[in-house]
Amino acid sequence: MPKVKPSAAEIRRRELSARIQYQMVRSGYDNRKMAEMMNISEKTFITKKLHEPDGFTISEIWNMEKAFGCKLSEPLGMEAGV
Repeated sequence: MPKVKPSAAEIRRRELSARIQYQMVRSGYDNRKMAEMMNISEKTFITKKLHEPDGFTISEIWNMEKAFGCKLSEPLGMEAGV
């Protein structure tokens, strides 16, 4: 059976999740620190937010951008100073 191409929405979800994970590693944040920053449990961060980034609120995204010192909309590897 042939593979089904992921939808445009699924590609965007995967890309945002990858950007967040990349910035977490680059900035030295782990899942626990990110969950604390958002006032949620670590399990919720991993299952409900990181794997399903549609669940992030605008304020959570802004807080991550502030913590990471970059915009999550920038192409990976193109941040200032890299």
